[in-house]
Amino acid sequence: MARRIFMAGCAVALVFLLWALPAAGATDDDVPGVPVAPSPIVGLLDSATDPSDVWSLALNQGDVLTAQLTVGGASAGFDPTLFLYPPGTPTLASSPDWVAETPQPAFPKGFSYTAPVSGVYYLVAFQSPFASPATSGTTVVTWRVHSPVYRFYNARSGTHFYTPSLEERNMVVALWSNVFQYEGIAYYTQPYVNPQPLYRFYNRRSASHFYTASLDEANNTVLRYSNVFTYEGTTYSVALGGPPTAAVYRFYNVRNGSHFFTASAQERDAVMANWPTVYSYEGTAFYLGP
Repeated sequence: MARRIFMAGCAVALVFLLWALPAAGATDDDVPGVPVAPSPIVGLLDSATDPSDVWSLALNQGDVLTAQLTVGGASAGFDPTLFLYPPGTPTLASSPDWVAETPQPAFPKGFSYTAPVSGVYYLVAFQSPFASPATSGTTVVTWRVHSPVYRFYNARSGTHFYTPSLEERNMVVALWSNVFQYEGIAYYTQPYVNPQPLYRFYNRRSASHFYTASLDEANNTVLRYSNVFTYEGTTYSVALGGPPTAAVYRFYNVRNGSHFFTASAQERDAVMANWPTVYSYEGTAFYLGP
């Protein structure tokens, strides 16, 4: 008798779980979802027929995802939540362990999440099917990803090195800590909206790296200075225009032929004031986002 009651209880719990979470229907109702659309994403949710929208997006370790949810044209009681599920989630019903959510009682609701591992994450707008009577409304999800760029200082040559790769950063720290001093995150880029690749060169004379967002300058460097610079391909993406607060400034080191980049207006001004005989200011090199 006890076994029969136990099994009946498990059945009730299973039905409760499957009803509480969205069942697989349209492609955007469950994992793997659909590729994330440009921000903002406007959608419709109905607690009776379409309680969830699911989007997939790739994050690298260290990337920061910020997301915000607002609603419009909603019936009474419409109160959706935004969730973030980790890589490897098989279905929403079988993996109720999200890593971020918007628990705020009032709109706009938002969260900021730093990815601990690289992988495909799932952003979910969800309206509980427990709502009674059935509720519906328009959801507007605004989102943005910021990716860190790490900076090192080479004390031997007086040059700086920049990389968006956590693996490369860790390798430099592990193998060349006697040469490169790790200075932390230089700035953040926006990989999902920045359209312009940054070209990277290695300066064999100064043992430094040179970066440019100008294809013309990159081609000219290959054409005229191949005896000095080795082209290493593209690195992170940037923007060619944007607000002043998103600018990255470039200096030329007249002593060793290297370049220095900073997104800090205060650091830019300090370099100009304190080392005018070493660094020649070249202006804005690129922007971190539109």
